Amino acid sequence: MRDQQSSRLKTCALVGAAEVALIACLWGSSLLPHGLPRLLLIAGLSLLCLAGALVLLAGAVVMWRARLMANGQPDLFLRLNATRSEEYLAALPLGSGRARAANTGSNGVDGLRVGDEVEVKSLAEIRATLDADGCIAALPFQREMEAFCGRRFRVFRVVDKIYDYGRSRKLRNVTGSVSLAGVRCAGTAHGGCQAQCSLMWREEWLRKVPPGAVRGPSATSADTAAPAHADIGAAARAATPAPTRASTTPAPADPPDTTGATVYSCQFTQLTAASTPIPPWNIAQDLRPLWVGNVTFPAFCIALLTRIFNYVQRLRGGVPFPWLTLGAKGPTPSPSLALAAGQRIRVLPPERIAATLDAGSRNRGLWFDLELLRHSNQVYTVNSRVDRIIDIVTCRMLNMKTPSITLTGATASGEFLHFCPQHEYNFWREAWLGPQDT
Repeated sequence: MRDQQSSRLKTCALVGAAEVALIACLWGSSLLPHGLPRLLLIAGLSLLCLAGALVLLAGAVVMWRARLMANGQPDLFLRLNATRSEEYLAALPLGSGRARAANTGSNGVDGLRVGDEVEVKSLAEIRATLDADGCIAALPFQREMEAFCGRRFRVFRVVDKIYDYGRSRKLRNVTGSVSLAGVRCAGTAHGGCQAQCSLMWREEWLRKVPPGAVRGPSATSADTAAPAHADIGAAARAATPAPTRASTTPAPADPPDTTGATVYSCQFTQLTAASTPIPPWNIAQDLRPLWVGNVTFPAFCIALLTRIFNYVQRLRGGVPFPWLTLGAKGPTPSPSLALAAGQRIRVLPPERIAATLDAGSRNRGLWFDLELLRHSNQVYTVNSRVDRIIDIVTCRMLNMKTPSITLTGATASGEFLHFCPQHEYNFWREAWLGPQDT
């Protein structure tokens, strides 16, 4: 941690020294004869001074975030974006139209913004929109989604892009889709997959509820919405289908797949087909999440300042944020804490996590994403124990040799992926967790 702090301080010192030199040059330029060359020189030096000041501000933000992490306090980006968290939005009462947390102003993509109240259409209405493969634009309507027909929810994210896990490993563009607060895949129709992916809903499957509208008999009450910090995955698994205008009974859930022989198709495996490439010069992929309310303006600024400082750090060969210093590597430990849903745990500090990782920053094959560092030294509730998930590459069930843990409230923020809105659960090894009083 000290080495990281020294690297960042060194960058700030170098930029500060350059800033002083630029200011001196700017003052000296005022002594030159009036004319176009003098004006151009002053304009250029002023821009460089402004850039230097921006880097110094970014450095202060990064060091602030690093200090919060070291003290086990909530990350600054997550704190400033708390009104966009799934737990917060799912706990807001229904029936009042747009949530106070959402931005105001013109409608965003496809007329929906974060915090809007929507009603999932009846199964008959949704089926009328599907093609022969049960999809719209290659995005399937899953059997697990039938349980939410006729119910009302808050828009959690406007899904403008996805990360193509396991294939191109690049961001890809998506249109006309949102995710709903408190609505995740239970995996009951897909061999008992336990990933609890955030479901994507096409705008054709939803009906926007105007402010102050009276809820109909098929809509849920506020009591049925997932409460703040609730086990959202458990809420989805316990959901029962509401009556719809089409008399339907969902097909029985598939038995858990422990053989890995079945080939599955779900929204997660169809990400590539349901999306298009994003040109690298497309700056709208950063601005659109702010416009539709996926991220608050203060959190947006913190993320951009961090990105600026990290860019300068990499140019200098310094340490970006966040960063984990790996030590000497031996066999990766695999302790079993027998964790179960509802237990309170503490994420271990970075140095103790580093001791569990190999040279590739993995523990028993599971990569430790640097974004997980923002949760270090903090207390969370265990959401679930994950033994099997569908592999996006093979589309077969992957039975984990070493189970993983998901934590309530610990999802991928998308900050370092141009605000990617998928917010899937992070997977944790028990070696990275400890008792609450650790």
